[in-house]
Amino acid sequence: MSTSNASTVFRNLNSTQLKTLAIAPKPTSLLSIAGSSYIIGKIILSERVSNVRGGRGHCTYTNLLLGLSFADLITAIAYFLTTWPIPKDNIYSDYIWGEVGNQTTCNIQGFMLQMGVFSSIMYTCSINLHFLLSIRYKWLPSQLQKIDPILNVASILLPLATAVLALAKSLYNPTLTVCYIISYPIGCGSSSSVECIRGENITFYSLLMVVIPIFLGIFFIVAAMIMIYMSVFRQDQATSRYREGGEESENRKSRKAFWLASQYVAAFCIAFIPTAISITIATILGRGVPFAWGLVRSLVSPTQGFLNAIVYSNDLRSQLSSSYCAHDDRYITQRERRQPISMGITRITGSGGSEDQKIEIGD
Repeated sequence: MSTSNASTVFRNLNSTQLKTLAIAPKPTSLLSIAGSSYIIGKIILSERVSNVRGGRGHCTYTNLLLGLSFADLITAIAYFLTTWPIPKDNIYSDYIWGEVGNQTTCNIQGFMLQMGVFSSIMYTCSINLHFLLSIRYKWLPSQLQKIDPILNVASILLPLATAVLALAKSLYNPTLTVCYIISYPIGCGSSSSVECIRGENITFYSLLMVVIPIFLGIFFIVAAMIMIYMSVFRQDQATSRYREGGEESENRKSRKAFWLASQYVAAFCIAFIPTAISITIATILGRGVPFAWGLVRSLVSPTQGFLNAIVYSNDLRSQLSSSYCAHDDRYITQRERRQPISMGITRITGSGGSEDQKIEIGD
């Protein structure tokens, strides 16, 4: 690839801008490393305390959050390295600042990013599925635990398979800031007169492994949130008619759960939407992005772990997750069991006292 072509891809960035893009992800990556480590530590510590007290360990929600935090940790570490793993003798040497690696280090960083990014998408979708089943479909903890292994295995093996495939196809190559799935040189292939050194058929593989998973994840999350919102809205409407105390309590819990899920979704969107847009422009349109957009992406892409830590710390204070982590179905209310609702009618006794007579009314 000629110097002029590389300059076109990187939008004629000056040396200060190139250095800024290489350094920008490091502080936010450190925040995410700390945030993900905080969540992992708190969950593991809570398991030890539970075991000491004779508890039964984690529930589906905390298991999924633990997996998501490990994925975010891997992603944040890879982003923190930025340009360091990029081969120092690459054809973009005049445009990339701080590269000191080789193809092996480039492959390792790309593998970590693909594994971490795809796994984060899978785990975020799984957490939203958990809330959807809990709130809208009233699944019991025992039912959720049955799908827990499936969600965890899928969230690990599918990303692992794509990461291995990308390695086998030589798809991990230098971008402006990291090694990831892209052709080398950028823009080479059937639609260009430039022959690919590495990463042939990059449009197909990038769509398959990056763009489609991100946008499918966003679509699923948005659809799940709409369904959860409609369920909470209908519960509120029903409660406003009948005003049963137990129902109001359950609706408050559902509203809080919806708010909690919304915050995890916001963290996901902040971290992934700029990345999806940038990769789409680079791989499908074969164009670079302006410096300002590249800077925004560099800053926010590693932030999911940090943002999730803020959400999780707020959740710990509200203790909402504990209501979804009751391992014993005896602690689930009648409404969650889809049992008939009992309404109390007072019967006056001869001694002036009263006792409740229960009349069951079907859903």
